[in-house]
Amino acid sequence: MLLVTALAEMVKEYTVVLAAVVEHLFSQAPSPARIRLPILQSLSFP
Repeated sequence: MLLVTALAEMVKEYTVVLAAVVEHLFSQAPSPARIRLPILQSLSFP
């Protein structure tokens, strides 16, 4: 049970970092705002 808890915490931290990276990439992307904004708003990770 302890291993599952540790793994869940690692996945949670990985998800937060991944969301930040994706948000940074999309905010710097040369795509139109009408496409970029809905994608950024859908990233609702803590």
